[in-house]
Amino acid sequence: MLVAISKTKDQIVSAAQNMFRERGYAAASMRELAKEVGVEPASIYSHFKSKDDILKYICFKIADDFFEAQEAILNSVSNPVEKLNRLIAEHLRVVINNLDAAAVFFIEWSYLKKPDLKKFISMREKYERGFKEVVQEGITSGDFRMMDVNFTVRLLFSVMNGAHEWYKISGKVSPDEVGEKMSEFILNGLVIK
Repeated sequence: MLVAISKTKDQIVSAAQNMFRERGYAAASMRELAKEVGVEPASIYSHFKSKDDILKYICFKIADDFFEAQEAILNSVSNPVEKLNRLIAEHLRVVINNLDAAAVFFIEWSYLKKPDLKKFISMREKYERGFKEVVQEGITSGDFRMMDVNFTVRLLFSVMNGAHEWYKISGKVSPDEVGEKMSEFILNGLVIK
C-alpha cells in the first residue's frame, strides 16, 4: 500500500511540474491536475494540502538537489578552477535531469507563500554565495582574472538557468556533455593563461 501512495504522489508531482511549466502556476487548478493524473481531487489532497503545498514541494526538492551537489564539491575539491568547473557541470545536470521542475523553480517560485518564500530566497542566496566564494577564491589564488564577483556569478546563473528553455531531451548532447561544454566555455573566459 505504501508503494501505491508513493507512486501516486510521484505522478501528482510530475503532472504538476509539467502543468505549472506549460500553463503557469496561477493558471493551473487542482481539479485539472486530478484529471491529468486520473484520480479524484480528494486523492490529491491526501498527499498535498493545497496547490501551494505542491509548489513548495517542487521548489524545495530541486533546491535540495542543487545543495547536495554543491556541498559534495565544496567539501571535496580544493582547486578553484576544478571546483567551479564541477559546480557548473553539476548545476546543469540537476537542471537538465529535471527540466519541468527546474522551469517551475526558476519561474514560478515567486508564488510561494510566506514564510516559505523567505526561506526559499534565503536558500537561493546561500547557494549563490557558494559560487561567489569559489570565484573569489580563484581571483585571490591568481587562477581567475580580476572581475566583479557579483556580476560574474549573476551572469553565470543567467546562462546556466536558461538551459531548461533550450535543452531538448531528444538532442544529441547528453546532460554531462552540456555541463562539460558550458563549463569549458565559461572557464576559458576566466582562467589566466
